[in-house]
Amino acid sequence: MRLIATILVFICTLAAAVCPAVASAQQLLPDVRAGVGIDERLNAQVPLDLEFSDEHGNHVALSKFFKGSRPVILTLNYAGCPMLCGKQLNGLVDVLKEMKMTPGVEFELITISIDPKETPADAQRKKREFVKRMGKPAAASGWHFLTGSKSRIKRLADSVGFGFKFDKESDEFIHVAAFMVLTPDGKISRYVYGVLFPERTMRFTLIEASGGRVGDAFDKVLFYCFLGYDPDSNSYAPVAMKIMRTGGMITLLGLGTFLSILWWRERKRRVQNSGVAA
Repeated sequence: MRLIATILVFICTLAAAVCPAVASAQQLLPDVRAGVGIDERLNAQVPLDLEFSDEHGNHVALSKFFKGSRPVILTLNYAGCPMLCGKQLNGLVDVLKEMKMTPGVEFELITISIDPKETPADAQRKKREFVKRMGKPAAASGWHFLTGSKSRIKRLADSVGFGFKFDKESDEFIHVAAFMVLTPDGKISRYVYGVLFPERTMRFTLIEASGGRVGDAFDKVLFYCFLGYDPDSNSYAPVAMKIMRTGGMITLLGLGTFLSILWWRERKRRVQNSGVAA
């Protein structure tokens, strides 16, 4: 017992000596994640007057891509990203393959490089790669790859709460995997996180952002009757109260129909009986 107690005392003493040293070392090391992340700014207005260069080198204002009733998906990535950007955009391509909706038809898709050193040639190369992988030629007119100056990139990123920074040690930009869904007038409707996106979540996010002006009739009925956004899972899920209300309405409608049929049959029987008596 004495030996065990001695060992425990030694471990506790060692831990007490080591922990402050580790804490001090951590304080000396720069936190590369500081300022990186998402500060959600739902309903904030994106500065549509900002100008960038498209994949052909033309100067275009963001307002060009906000057309009528179409919502807009905005992603902030860069062509030289060794891992996360590619995974996120590949995940986006995978879900867009499944969807009936297509960039340039029901919505617009804008990918803006967060690296001010990248050029329209880099943007054009990435656009060809991802549009080809999607397998929807019409998407070429609706997926826009843009590059721009550091100040304009920062102004846009700040407006949507997208925090990122350049790490000299790794020669990479540190950022999170998230994109924004914007309304047709350029306000932030929803943030979508991760690199894998359920088809239903994508579809209903776009329907919500458009105010119900995209999607087919069944999508709209399903969205408004049964589904609500669950912030914990970042997805759309059946809402119990809506289901109960809709179920109640269906029950009342069915009961009313049933009673109407009974009334009609009873009335018909009385008319027939009256005719026989006459």
